Amino acid sequence: MKSLHLYTVCLFSILLSGCNTKTPVSETTEEKHIAVSDSLNSEPPVLQKKELKAGTNVFVITAKGAALYDEPNTETKSIGTISHGTPVKIIAIKDNFAMVNAYIHRVIEDNGKKSEKHSWEDVYTPLHNLGNRNELQILPELLYEALDFENAEEFTSTKKTSSIKQYLNIEIISEKIFNDALKNKSSDFIDHQPVSKKENGKLTLSGDNEPLVLTDNDNIESDYYSINEYIGFIPFLNAYLISETLYEGHSYNMYDKKTAKVINSFYGFPYISPDKRYVITIDFDPYESATEISLYSIKKGKITALEKGTDYMTGFSPYYDEDEKIITRFWSDNAFYLKAVQPSLALQNGEEHNTPIVPQYLKITFK
Repeated sequence: MKSLHLYTVCLFSILLSGCNTKTPVSETTEEKHIAVSDSLNSEPPVLQKKELKAGTNVFVITAKGAALYDEPNTETKSIGTISHGTPVKIIAIKDNFAMVNAYIHRVIEDNGKKSEKHSWEDVYTPLHNLGNRNELQILPELLYEALDFENAEEFTSTKKTSSIKQYLNIEIISEKIFNDALKNKSSDFIDHQPVSKKENGKLTLSGDNEPLVLTDNDNIESDYYSINEYIGFIPFLNAYLISETLYEGHSYNMYDKKTAKVINSFYGFPYISPDKRYVITIDFDPYESATEISLYSIKKGKITALEKGTDYMTGFSPYYDEDEKIITRFWSDNAFYLKAVQPSLALQNGEEHNTPIVPQYLKITFK
């Protein structure tokens, strides 16, 4: 368990130290064909490719992942696959192959009896599967890829096509399209005027029938650690939006002004569509190395989660501005725009690597 401070440090360190960790293997990689919009930025940013050599920390950059072999020879049988975005360290290079350490699953037959063996081994993959951090990109083929918890096994990265595909269209767009949409950014429907009163850890807000009072528990070692901060009032929902920092994690809670009760709780910030029909939350989960997206509909002033509308997407992650001064997510003309990176690069600083992360841009629309 961690305090919020440790939680943040852990999140940051998980991503920065990923290239020095051993690499679990997915036994299968499902090929997906996703239509790409005409607005796709077909000219990728200039890459600062470094020579791949022994001791180099790199990533799997190919959409199908990196096939693994016992010997530096693709004519032999593949013994597994490391998925796109996985960080690895090159142990040695031989004949355009890289030796890497990966978790291998083998079926062994001895005297007619079969047994399974799982172990970390030094194996080979073609060098063209690997690249430096600026070669790791969000790929159109993987935009709808998500974790499959129901079929996942230990040390196996099981993937599926996201269930939210039935609700959303996701496309890669250019920086110009993103910036043009930002000029017409929609309102968030939140009145941010400071109407709250907080004294001695007690937040008090006026209610239609009775005041809403939220009391902090600032004992950082307690499971019940909770700090509440007022964000604003949403008139058309007659609800207050409160940010709650927890012992482990964070949430955004909507309190009905009439009843002073929680009517909705969100893992990420609730972005309301301009037509007041939908809500989308999108945030990176460091424990799963995936982006959690939740979808909701608004009908008659009530917010309801869409059926099977939550997934852990592995093809992209929100880009986080360290100073939080740059708008990276917003609604515009009933489309949601997002500055994004490949999940393995989420929250990386860039200064430690001497090169800044080059973000990409996504447009999300409800079907």
